[in-house]
Amino acid sequence: MCIEDAAVLAGLLADPHIKTSQDLEAVFAVFDQMRRSRGESLVQSSRVVGDVYEWRYKGTGRNFEKCKAEIQRRNDVIANVDIEEMIREGREQVGSRLNG
Repeated sequence: MCIEDAAVLAGLLADPHIKTSQDLEAVFAVFDQMRRSRGESLVQSSRVVGDVYEWRYKGTGRNFEKCKAEIQRRNDVIANVDIEEMIREGREQVGSRLNG
């Protein structure tokens, strides 16, 4: 997540239109809006995965196939991310904030 955060923030800051402190405020507001929920979801997902490994997660119990599927589903959410798309969306959102 921290590498994703760094890449997205660097991509937003690299926009040649970002020049003023107001522009930076817009970048940080958009960055926070985009990334906070993903970071928070990682914390919650990690907790669930821990519970799955300890046989405590009610959605899987001790069923190995369910455990495997739940962990894989959660790993896919983490791994299958398009950073370039996040940067494009972020730049659009920054532009919208700055242009009213």
